[in-house]
Amino acid sequence: MRRFFYFCVVVFLFGVIIGYLFLGKLSSQDKVSKETKNTPQEWLKNDVNINEDSVIDVDSQDVKISPQAVLIINKHFKGCNHTITNVISIPTEMVNLTEEKLIEAYPDWEIIDFSNKQVSIYKEFEGECNEHYRVREENGFVTVYYLDEGKTEKIYDVTDISVEYLTEGDREKIKNGINVYGKNELNALLEDFE
Repeated sequence: MRRFFYFCVVVFLFGVIIGYLFLGKLSSQDKVSKETKNTPQEWLKNDVNINEDSVIDVDSQDVKISPQAVLIINKHFKGCNHTITNVISIPTEMVNLTEEKLIEAYPDWEIIDFSNKQVSIYKEFEGECNEHYRVREENGFVTVYYLDEGKTEKIYDVTDISVEYLTEGDREKIKNGINVYGKNELNALLEDFE
């Protein structure tokens, strides 16, 4: 029994000594690495073989477009003097562009606002926008026509709103045709008729 006890004590002390030596080496390596690699430039030089000429300074002040940013597109049409505004998620090809790179990529557009969260651009176009509608009666129902640049009517929507239930004033307006600009104005007019 005594031999077993002595054997356990010897194994325990042997384990403590080996553990102490092993941990001592690890902590001394950590101290050396912390002392020699205290700046990012030193980390790069020690971990990767880079010379001074190949290091490029980056200006962290450059604002870049975030993947979560929105793009506000303003299109002004000279023919009708309307401006169409669309707000969309930033396209992937614009992500991480600086304002200078955006100007290079889209030289025909004027940049109104630029931040990492929002970009607003503007451009003028000849002709008219595609937001012109005419509302009139067709076969007893309110019908919406899209007007192209030549003012040619093309059916956009045949509603289920019967003209017979409209007021006399509205029926007269519908008979002559009501010109409407924009989907919001169109929807408001149709809601008034319902």
